Amino acid sequence: MATVSQPIGPLGNLAEADAAASALAGELAAIRIEGRTALQVEYQQRRIRRRYISTHLKAAGVELGHYDEGIVQWLSRQDEVRFIVTVLGWVLRSKGVNR
Repeated sequence: MATVSQPIGPLGNLAEADAAASALAGELAAIRIEGRTALQVEYQQRRIRRRYISTHLKAAGVELGHYDEGIVQWLSRQDEVRFIVTVLGWVLRSKGVNR
């Protein structure tokens, strides 16, 4: 289950982005279980990314409208977890969230 981890950023380089994204990347990699189809793995990974995004936005006190939810859906389809973590780090830092 995705949890709100240590504060994200500011990120100064790729290594820091990789470190910030390691928990989410590890959770995504862990579901590649034998017997699952590629489509099942992709669907499960989207759910994990969506939950991760929603958890962090909620921690920042961000209220989502219908259009916002659509953007969360779009963002959850992105394979680049460093992108997701970076954007969430901006939101959390702008809100002064100390997790």
